[in-house]
Amino acid sequence: MPQIYVIYRPEDTRKKSKEIIAALQKTYGEANIQFPDFDGYVDVYQIERAVQQTNYLLVLIGNYWADLVDEGGQNLLADVYDPVHIAIATAIQSKKRIVPILIDDAKMPSRHRLP
Repeated sequence: MPQIYVIYRPEDTRKKSKEIIAALQKTYGEANIQFPDFDGYVDVYQIERAVQQTNYLLVLIGNYWADLVDEGGQNLLADVYDPVHIAIATAIQSKKRIVPILIDDAKMPSRHRLP
């Protein structure tokens, strides 16, 4: 059974992400689907370890996914401690398969915007 890690921006796609995660858990089993708990403390080092141990990274991309900024106005994707940045960068470094999933007619971000 494949191990799948799902990363998303709760500010952008929380409802749809929960629906997708529930469907994946039903299909592949809860033990095979991992994702961060954005309702509690997000341990970015745990995300890094989990992505290294999975087969696939599913990146759920909404309309504002690449444009969200922190309190200081910095784009979140540029922040090396951002959970989405860490998940994508770790998957690339670990040579994991990355599957972008566009939600609500979102457009694929250009390559230069990705970590």
